[in-house]
Amino acid sequence: MKLGILGASGFVGRELCKAALAQGHDVRVLARSARSAEQVPEGVEVIFGDYFNAASVRELVDGVDAVLTTIGPPETRRSPLKPADFEKAMQQLVAAMQEAGITRVIHLASAGTRYREEPLTLSRKLMRSILSVIVPVVIPSKEAELRVLSESDLNWTSIRPPLIATNVKGQLQTSETETQGFRVDVSQLSAFMLRVVLDERWFKTAPFVGTR
Repeated sequence: MKLGILGASGFVGRELCKAALAQGHDVRVLARSARSAEQVPEGVEVIFGDYFNAASVRELVDGVDAVLTTIGPPETRRSPLKPADFEKAMQQLVAAMQEAGITRVIHLASAGTRYREEPLTLSRKLMRSILSVIVPVVIPSKEAELRVLSESDLNWTSIRPPLIATNVKGQLQTSETETQGFRVDVSQLSAFMLRVVLDERWFKTAPFVGTR
């Protein structure tokens, strides 16, 4: 397959690109600068542009079979980006995919992200409270993105991990209703993101994942 990957220079994005290339997929990524492009693995097709720019996103999705987005929150509280910016960007991505005739998208959210009116456990309430202090934009941005996807006609999957780390011992666990521990191994997460691309079981779902 030919995959369009967003957020490729980030922690998860780099691992996802490596895993996709190892499986023989063609990978196209969007990079904001030469410095960002240096962060992605060799062997990917790099398009220079901005995720928040509609034209850049249209160029990324042209001719791909599926899109995987690992776009994360701003690294600091000082970022000017607001939840509305992430919501608009997701709307632009959905529109670009619809225009290009692409229906499959894998979205990375977080275990704190609430889908519709599902009940929140104490641990998720705590997680949301902590994030609201550290990086306030995270939860409202991810929930806005998920809302845009769920209201679209795309075959979306929004994966909700806890803390993402390296060398986490255990096996990947998944559930559509319950959080799966406090950490997930980045390699296992990347493998799952690729595995669900063609698995209709996960269409229009928001599974929790974790390594235990």
